[in-house]
Amino acid sequence: NYSLMAVLVYFIAAGVILSILYRLLTNITEPLVDINSIARQLATGRGLDEEAILTRGTLAQDELGDLTRSLGRISHNITQQEKILRARIQKRSRDLEVAAKIGREVASLYDIDTLLIRAINLICDEFDYYHAQVFLVDDVGMNAMLVQSRGRAGKQLLSQKFKIEVGSDSVIGSVTGNGAPVIVNDTNRGILPHRF
Repeated sequence: NYSLMAVLVYFIAAGVILSILYRLLTNITEPLVDINSIARQLATGRGLDEEAILTRGTLAQDELGDLTRSLGRISHNITQQEKILRARIQKRSRDLEVAAKIGREVASLYDIDTLLIRAINLICDEFDYYHAQVFLVDDVGMNAMLVQSRGRAGKQLLSQKFKIEVGSDSVIGSVTGNGAPVIVNDTNRGILPHRF
């Protein structure tokens, strides 16, 4: 009887120990399985929303939980950057389409004044610019002469026969002096003063 009781106690103790071990292993392996699944999805380029990761069960307040949350943030950041890049690509594609349209429309014009007026109007209308100007360098290569401009201020400058010295400390001077384009996205900051 005593040995039967000892065997029974042994089996109960073994069952309790196995149950505890199972619970401990499950607490370790379940988060690892989730982390592995998340990492595989990130590796294949299928980003997951941070909230979707955080709601994949109860996240432990330990290193595995921290790792899962970090993967969620990484996935969220990748998704946001992808959206930004897609928007930029869309904008650049549209800009190229508009530039091609402008090129097609002005290619058939032979009168220089008509061509420049049409080009400036298309640039402003299609790119949603409020102002555009065309400068041409004079025959002696000393000055960039304003030959076309859109807007009231531009018309006033045209009536004054506005010109800028080639190579001067300005955007137009730099472009005409160096023969290379200069892009000014923010007219309040930059290498060159924004004087045309």
